[in-house]
Amino acid sequence: MIEKISRFAILFLAAPWCALTASAQGASLDKGAVLTHFDQAARDGYRAYSAAPANRAFAIAPGGAWAWVSGADLQEQAEIQALDACRAHTEQPCQLYSVNDQVVFDAAAWSASWDLHMSAAAATEAPMGTGRGQRFPDLALKAPDGRKVALSALRGKPVVVHFWGSWCPPCQVEFPDLQKFYNALTKDDSAAFVLVQGHEPIAKSRRWAQRRGFTMPLYDSGQKGRGNDTFTLADGTVLNDRRLAGVYPTTYVLDANGLVVFRLDGPGKEWEQYEGMIRHIAAEGAR
Repeated sequence: MIEKISRFAILFLAAPWCALTASAQGASLDKGAVLTHFDQAARDGYRAYSAAPANRAFAIAPGGAWAWVSGADLQEQAEIQALDACRAHTEQPCQLYSVNDQVVFDAAAWSASWDLHMSAAAATEAPMGTGRGQRFPDLALKAPDGRKVALSALRGKPVVVHFWGSWCPPCQVEFPDLQKFYNALTKDDSAAFVLVQGHEPIAKSRRWAQRRGFTMPLYDSGQKGRGNDTFTLADGTVLNDRRLAGVYPTTYVLDANGLVVFRLDGPGKEWEQYEGMIRHIAAEGAR
């Protein structure tokens, strides 16, 4: 037990994490020297951490969860507490970013953090759901060429499943960045993208995207308007769409076995931050 903790903070943010520096103490966040792609709350949190008493530790996770602890009796205690606090707010693996005055971020471990280390045989026994390590529901869709297709037909590589609608302002704002992410990962066939419209006919979705030059594959969910609130699975089961997309947009990353490795409710920022993670699970799935 840590009895002396002078500062303790936990926040969950939508901003991804990246960039490194050799020293945590006295670094200039305003010049982007420590961590980039942070919102102001995260910048303030890291600045407070940098000025806090030792022993202290700062932990992070993909998707934006972070936590820090200071004033522990031992450095090891601060590390454990920071990791535990981070894990309490995310399904994603947490890792240490900084300990006292030293950045200890492990870029290789970060890229590998979406690897579930599960065989294809074991994946078939995973429960169906939308949590990390669960088997994502096998949606029945129509491909852009009109063919009926089950989502499971795309297994063998990572799949980015994105629920959106042209009526959704955050979806519209996110689309250019998502297009860049798509371009980067599909130029060498590292991942598949499945964009699924909600609460509007697919013709409207495609018309909106085509007029703006977006080329991502838009799959038809079968929904025709705001009165529709279900998705159909390959076995004929019907799910309320809120079970998969409580907000729009909602994005999932599935591994080569169709298991959820990452979920983001709401729009993402700078999706290319996750490119290394997807390439890692693509390489693992090809073995």
